[in-house]
Amino acid sequence: MVNTNAQQMPMQPLTIDFKKVIRTRTIMFDQEFDRMYCLDVVSALDKLIEYDKVMETPKHLLKVRFNIFAYGGQCDAFIALAHKIEQMQDMGYVVHTHNVSMCASCGFMLSIMGDYKTANEYSRYLNHQISAGVMGTFGEMETTTEEVRRFQETFRRIVKKHCPNVSDEELDRPYITNRDITYSAKEALEVGFIDAII
Repeated sequence: MVNTNAQQMPMQPLTIDFKKVIRTRTIMFDQEFDRMYCLDVVSALDKLIEYDKVMETPKHLLKVRFNIFAYGGQCDAFIALAHKIEQMQDMGYVVHTHNVSMCASCGFMLSIMGDYKTANEYSRYLNHQISAGVMGTFGEMETTTEEVRRFQETFRRIVKKHCPNVSDEELDRPYITNRDITYSAKEALEVGFIDAII
């Protein structure tokens, strides 16, 4: 008898060059927020934390930079990464997020989580309502709708925590207008989503 559980897909190698992360303390986040990629990034951050413990890295050098060019992806995958970033911040790490071109959806959320948030002059941001395809029984659709509402509230809490100067009105614009909201780097700076254009 064949054990079908043993016929799982082999683990993909890490897409993050950990030696480069150690050398530069930078992660280029340029892929979709999917489970495997976000877990690779979380794994690299865990290794960085362990490296810093072993090497007794001075507190003022506990930092990591994310260069972001991402169009979004799965909310669950983003949540795993968001938790790790906030855990590192609680440990004293300074997180710098930099938009190299476009930060949309989950990319937007990652970009606003930095202690220091920057963008290039021509960078853009896209904030929008969470989208989900819903099929199945009425009960299943209700459950999915409730889950989307929970994500929406979680994302709102994350934005308020990391961008306390952003008004509730601005935060609610995608829901009030029922439209995607695109910001230039200058507009993102004026609204309070970023700290500087560099």
